[in-house]
Amino acid sequence: MIVLLSDLHITDGSTARNVDPGAYELLKEEILLNVRKKKTTEVHVVLDRILAAPDGSGQALISMLDSLALHPEIAGLPLPLTYVVGNHDKAFNTFVSLQEELRLRFPHRAPTFALSVVAPEYGLLARHGHEWDEQCHAKAFWERVLHNGTLIDRFDPNSRT
Repeated sequence: MIVLLSDLHITDGSTARNVDPGAYELLKEEILLNVRKKKTTEVHVVLDRILAAPDGSGQALISMLDSLALHPEIAGLPLPLTYVVGNHDKAFNTFVSLQEELRLRFPHRAPTFALSVVAPEYGLLARHGHEWDEQCHAKAFWERVLHNGTLIDRFDPNSRT
């Protein structure tokens, strides 16, 4: 089973409202229900965006993932955790120390960081949405400012550096 948590946009609360922390408990119950129904052999969690927020949203997500990993129905299953780095997460690409900080928060999960997740067995290709948004795409910045005249594909990893 693959669980895709996408574009949560968890913030410090100064620019937007976060998902109510209680929603993650509901999400956990939904995941467990599907684990039971589908006789799951693995649960792969794909994360996107920032996890720290003073209103408790990020911490609620982290707590949900921790409790999910320890739940008797999932405890023995592989539970890979992948953080898909988006355009607002440039710091994760720039500072490996931030990746290590998140890995320390999930020592039993050892999260990986990726630009996309391809899982043919689930029929899944997960990319960050900014790659499709021409107005917000770093491709133009790379081509017109950083490397004037050098064209790159919209999915080129250089568009995230």
